[in-house]
Amino acid sequence: SDVHFGVIVFETPGGGVPLNLVGLMRPNDFAVLDLLGRAPDEKFYFASVEQGFTLRGRINLNNGRIMYPFYEGRGASPKVKQFLENMQWDLFVSPAVNTRFVKNFPGAIDEIYVDLKLDEKYGGLDISGRIADESFRINGQVRATKGFLEYLDLTFRVDQVGIEFDRSSLIPVAYGRAKTTVTDSLGIPSNIYLTMQTVDNTMDRRSVDDIVKQEEGRARFNNIRFKLTSDNPNIGVSEAQIMASLGYSASNIQNSALEAIGYSADNFILRPLFRPVERGLEQKFGFDYVRFSSQLTRNIILFNLNDNLALNNRLALLQSTKIMVGKYLADRFFVQYTGQIESGVGYRYKEKDRGLHHTIGLEYQINPQLLVELEYDYDSLMLYNRDDKRIILRHWFPF
Repeated sequence: SDVHFGVIVFETPGGGVPLNLVGLMRPNDFAVLDLLGRAPDEKFYFASVEQGFTLRGRINLNNGRIMYPFYEGRGASPKVKQFLENMQWDLFVSPAVNTRFVKNFPGAIDEIYVDLKLDEKYGGLDISGRIADESFRINGQVRATKGFLEYLDLTFRVDQVGIEFDRSSLIPVAYGRAKTTVTDSLGIPSNIYLTMQTVDNTMDRRSVDDIVKQEEGRARFNNIRFKLTSDNPNIGVSEAQIMASLGYSASNIQNSALEAIGYSADNFILRPLFRPVERGLEQKFGFDYVRFSSQLTRNIILFNLNDNLALNNRLALLQSTKIMVGKYLADRFFVQYTGQIESGVGYRYKEKDRGLHHTIGLEYQINPQLLVELEYDYDSLMLYNRDDKRIILRHWFPF
């Protein structure tokens, strides 16, 4: 019979305990973990038997951020890594309250920032096996119907994003779509979608497995690309035409390059400063997301190129700085506020000065095909029609 060296049982108080999940979280990030038994009559335990060490139980994640690919950075000693690789894992990890997935993905012009709030009480990940003998597997799925993506200085709100692990590979299958609304010079709104798709292996000569290659909008995590589409053919039917409508065209290559350089630099320099403040406000006030953004680097470049001589340098550097706050008041009822610093350049503005552009939006999803949007827009610098009120009823027809 097996030799049993001992069992350590873990129990957490009602509110859970702050811990770091090795691999699923960055070393300095913590989540509140509820440790439960894998079966109703069990406790969460760590056991030492003749075959090695076993960790078995269920983990409910609260108020934390997980990541994929799993973190393999420096910090753990070789002995700790060897210990973890030889451990027999038998865990079920489930997102509970305010569990997020945050990552940057490469895009056509610049990176795409993804911040997803995982759905509570949906799915979970079954982690089993041992890394050392290659029996380690993850099975299960998680889904997000709340969250946002940032790309090309636009904020896309998530329709649905999912990640599915299967036992054939440690690389999961991902799918999803997010949308934003842009308004043309005539005040006509149009939806622009950002959709996950499989890399076209006829172009990049990369393999795409049978599970995803016939299904549009699904891709292995290492083969993801993001594609822009629109419900308005006047904006464009191809991705290049849509990007041109947004100001990223060959004829506007200088400004496009400045946008990309500025966005990358600001993400690298300012994101680490903004992120703790955003997260603190989210936790303190219960917002679903808080997002600060600035185009400081781009504005500095434009000022040095004398593109903002109509304004003094103080106003030029603050142009397009904004804050976005979003909150789901119910599963189908969403409210968002956006405040942006404007600088009065252009015929529409009454004076060349600094002002604020406010947007408050309410959205109610009646059913999956019917959506009501209410929006109030106020720009303090506009010469005429400073405020704008809209009621939009959207209906999708399945084909």
